[in-house]
Amino acid sequence: MNIYVGELSQVYSKQLFVYLSIVFTVFAVVNTIFFQNLFTFNSNVTTVLGVVAVLFALSYFYKLLKEVKYSSLEKNPMFWINSGFLIYFSSNLMLFFINNTLFKESTEASYLVWGLHAIVNIILIIFYTIAI
Repeated sequence: MNIYVGELSQVYSKQLFVYLSIVFTVFAVVNTIFFQNLFTFNSNVTTVLGVVAVLFALSYFYKLLKEVKYSSLEKNPMFWINSGFLIYFSSNLMLFFINNTLFKESTEASYLVWGLHAIVNIILIIFYTIAI
């Protein structure tokens, strides 16, 4: 969320980022205490994080479209980071949401889906590398 504070300060107020950080942290603690303990995959918090990340990534692209500030996007590091976030979180959102209910046991399908997750994670790391 700290990445987007500077980039989206014209779109959203800084208080929104502080408020979202506090609410998300409280939600994560409450979820861990009452719903999903430390020994299960924390799908509720990961799903909410994915939704927030996708919304911020789409907001950043909307901001880029409104202000034609960069002539070549491939030289903008935030473009690569944001693209990686959007690809990673949008492709894994359903996986995070259904993980605990669908994959209670290790099956061939779970290995396949988590293998696809690993490939998308590698793409995210490549985008980070390009940004750096």
